[in-house]
Amino acid sequence: YETNEHYYYHKLPGDEDYTLNPVVTAPLGVGVTDYYRKSLMPTLYSVLNYETTFAEYHNIKAMVGYEKVSYKYQYLSGNKKTFPSTSLMELDAGSSDGQSVGGSAYKWALMSYFGRVGYDYKGKYLLEANARYDGTSRVAKENRWGFFPSVSVGWRISEEMFIKDNLPWVDNFKFRASYGVLGNQAIGNYPYQDILSLTSYPLDGSMAQGIIMKRLTDKSLKWESTKVLDFGVDLDIRNGLFGLTFDWFKKNTYDILAKQPVPGSLGLSGPTTNDGELQNTGIELELRHGRRIGEFAYNLNFMLSTYKNELLSIVTEKKGVREVGLPYDSFYLYEMEGIFRSQEDIESSPEHVFYTPQPGDIKIKDQNGDEVIDAEDRVSISPYPDFTYSFGLNAEWKRFKLAAFFQGVHGIKTRIYGWGYDPFVQGDPPSVRFRDAWSETNPNGKEPAIYLGSGWYEGGYPGVYAYPSTYHLPDASYLRLKNVKLSYALPSQIVEKIKLKDMTVYLSGDNLFTFTKFPGIDPEMPSSTTRASLYPQVRILNFGVKVKF
Repeated sequence: YETNEHYYYHKLPGDEDYTLNPVVTAPLGVGVTDYYRKSLMPTLYSVLNYETTFAEYHNIKAMVGYEKVSYKYQYLSGNKKTFPSTSLMELDAGSSDGQSVGGSAYKWALMSYFGRVGYDYKGKYLLEANARYDGTSRVAKENRWGFFPSVSVGWRISEEMFIKDNLPWVDNFKFRASYGVLGNQAIGNYPYQDILSLTSYPLDGSMAQGIIMKRLTDKSLKWESTKVLDFGVDLDIRNGLFGLTFDWFKKNTYDILAKQPVPGSLGLSGPTTNDGELQNTGIELELRHGRRIGEFAYNLNFMLSTYKNELLSIVTEKKGVREVGLPYDSFYLYEMEGIFRSQEDIESSPEHVFYTPQPGDIKIKDQNGDEVIDAEDRVSISPYPDFTYSFGLNAEWKRFKLAAFFQGVHGIKTRIYGWGYDPFVQGDPPSVRFRDAWSETNPNGKEPAIYLGSGWYEGGYPGVYAYPSTYHLPDASYLRLKNVKLSYALPSQIVEKIKLKDMTVYLSGDNLFTFTKFPGIDPEMPSSTTRASLYPQVRILNFGVKVKF
């Protein structure tokens, strides 16, 4: 893939007229930039498959493969700002004063050998084994290669005669188990190598060019690995009347690739190392039900997933956030207990040492009972939901069809502040929830007294910001009608008259309804942001006609 890009920055409104000057020194942001970039990713992928059956009931499938991928990206750019006319768009037409050039490149490579062998007897006893041997350029030669095997077994007990003879209404009943190891090397391109950068420094009254190292490196870096153990069961009875899929899993990620924190006084950024082990244990459940009654048929399904996240080990702990025994990246905050209703309420409460409270400020809970609200009263709160779920409906009656899908999350906390949550952030007015804010005439309001929102980093109002608290960690649980579609197929006699094979009219919608107490705009927001005012999921309505000629 190759591109040549040519940028020309036109003069802004209010800039002096270029035609009045034979030579123009353009203002900042004006000029011509030529940018050339090139990326190449040659890939070789080859597999060999083998399949056979012997002794009538024994089936074997095998596959071996090889893959090699390399990638290189490079770019070159040049810029000039001084041109005699805005109609000239080639770099040679500009003055060399203040010109600049730039360019760089990076590359990586991955090589893999892999294979799979599967065996079954009468479709009743199932066995499959997989293996990968992967080499990456992103770790040192001594640890470049990683071996990642997996194995799974299954028993379709419904194929046994004692089930067929005694429980003929069982369509499918299967036990299964699997264990495998996965590898991860997505850590950037040169994490184990000493990267040198150019710099300038004063020497004998002038600037001299030198070379510096900006970060520490760990030469023993190796693959991050994940072990996954799973036990499951599948059950279907009476031609879809009831179905169930259940899985219990334990997932351990170890040798986690993470960047280590270092003190700023070191003058270098921290190294990427293999740091600690993380465990997720949970269950997944799916229930299905379907039935046909005359011309009416329907299918229902429900899915639920829940898991526990726990940090088992780590090189450098961060109290309450990345601490052994707690969920990874926990929130570590003060717990908001309520709002100070009066001066008497303040005087009878534990001392808030970081500021002097006023009626209408938030009240922090004294976790250790020492009558002082200080750093020892912070608590860890999991950033993960209690469970996620979804359910759907598919129904049809005569020529009508209806499909609807709901999804939800329960028990998740999301940290938000600033725009859309705190009032008067850059002139943003208070949100509607502040209609029930504390005031002398509304001492039982659910929200604190209206304050000037900014943030801890800007020295905001201490009645809210002095203690980073669960006030900025609202419940983001929700249930959302994700999509729904209703369609009607025209009768054949009508379709044939207009010389068509089929014609269906439909109406569909996405994100139509959301049930939530979340105070922000959209509870289904990415974890990478803390803004309550985030562009929400778009609500879409569609009407269409599907025609087949």
